[in-house]
Order: sequence, then structure tokens, then C-alpha cells
Amino acid sequence: VGWYITELLLGNHVAVCMLYYFVADLPCLVCGGRLCKLDICHFFSWVDLILNEKMYLMGGVRGSWLGDVWESEDGFTWQQVFDSSSAGWLARHYHTSVVFNNEMFVIGGEKSGSKFNDVWSSGDGAVWVEVVAAAPFSERSGHASLVFGNKMFVLGGAGVSDVWSSLDGGTWD
Repeated sequence: VGWYITELLLGNHVAVCMLYYFVADLPCLVCGGRLCKLDICHFFSWVDLILNEKMYLMGGVRGSWLGDVWESEDGFTWQQVFDSSSAGWLARHYHTSVVFNNEMFVIGGEKSGSKFNDVWSSGDGAVWVEVVAAAPFSERSGHASLVFGNKMFVLGGAGVSDVWSSLDGGTWD
């Protein structure tokens, strides 16, 4: 349900903002440019999720690689809560995220062709802890992650066709 709500509130709006900005060079008609002024609409290849009734956007690309985390309670007012240039996970795209045990996790991804197999967690999007620097699964991007049956799963990716599961993000089978 969280993914669906995020896609409805955020994904469709972002697509409209991007269409107006990149194709027509006009301000977004949906938000009147409020999101566009924060550059939220100009990200691509980010991940999004919902934790504690807040929406989060993480990473992606906007002219350069991003390690930002942005938070919103309504989808229109956004606040940057993390910038990886200060510390924490490296800027990346084609990564995944899940919410598990009331924590958000960032898993894998790539930057400039270098792929990652690290796992990071946060309860608030601002303070991140490296759960594992190199998980036993191969470095990957374009993969899927999900939560099912009290476990996190990482599935496949570009050129990868395996499935891994974890009870804590640090130990993977």
C-alpha cells in the first residue's frame, strides 16, 4: 500500500513536472512549480518509500549523482534531511530501498559504472548506519528488494539472477 500511495502522490506528479520542465520548458501545472523550485521533480532513478507517515526520496541522478534524502508529509513540501557528501552511503542510482522493522534500508546500486553490495539503514532518513559494507551477494544495480514473511529479499539485477534473504540486513542467505 505504501508503494502505491507514493506512486500516486509522488510518481505521477513527478512525471508531469518532468514533462513540463524537460519537454515544454514550462512550470508544472500540477504544483505551480513548488516542487520544481526544490528540484525534486528533476531527479530520475531515485528510490522512494514511506516510513512513519512520511515520504522519502533517496539518491538518483540530477545532472550528477545524488546521495540526498528528502522527506515530506504531504508530497508538496519537501525538506532535505541527508546529504551523503557529509558522511554515510555514497551517491548512487539503480539502488533499492525497503522498510523493515521500522527502519529504511538502502541496498546496492551503482555510480559511474561501479556497482555496490552495501546495505545501510536509518530510522529517520537523517542518520544512517552501515549494516554491512559488502554483503555476500554480488555487487548489483537494477535489482528488486521487498519484504515478505518477516524477511528482506534482494532479487536479481542487471546480469544477475539470484535471490537473497535477511532477517536483519546484515546476514544474508
